[in-house]
Amino acid sequence: MKIGSKIKELRENKNISQRELADSISMNQSQYSKIERDIVDPRISTIEKISKALNINLSDLFFSYQATNNDDNLKENIRLLEKLSNEEKKSIFDLVKKLVAKK
Repeated sequence: MKIGSKIKELRENKNISQRELADSISMNQSQYSKIERDIVDPRISTIEKISKALNINLSDLFFSYQATNNDDNLKENIRLLEKLSNEEKKSIFDLVKKLVAKK
């Protein structure tokens, strides 16, 4: 499941409208809608704002609730990433993208 679809699912589970969530993160609703429809990829800072607005861990946006042991390790790594600055997170994600692109 892509990030936008996951955000939409979690938002709907909490009975929050797109407008309410967009307003809570100071974003135009039409731009927010593009995130949920996976038309645009949100910035890390936007993902953080969304997770706070939904009152969830950042890792919940990336993993399903039915975690395997491997997923638990990944969730823990995501929780560690949450402690980094946006610049540090961007550097790590850029590195991961480069490593994946080499394969």
